[in-house]
Amino acid sequence: MNPSSATAILVVRHQVHPQHEQRYETWLYRSIEPASQFPRRFNRQRDHNLWG
Repeated sequence: MNPSSATAILVVRHQVHPQHEQRYETWLYRSIEPASQFPRRFNRQRDHNLWG
C-alpha cells in the first residue's frame, strides 16, 4: 500500500461540557484539517509510547 494514500482513523474521547461542545468540535476540525495536509511516516515505536 502506498503510505501517502492510506487512510487513518482518529478516535478522540474527551469530556466536554454540553455548553462548549460546538466550540470544541470547531477547534478539533480546525486542528485536524491542516495536519492532514502534512502526513508523516508512521513511527510504531513513538506512537506506541504515546499509549503506554
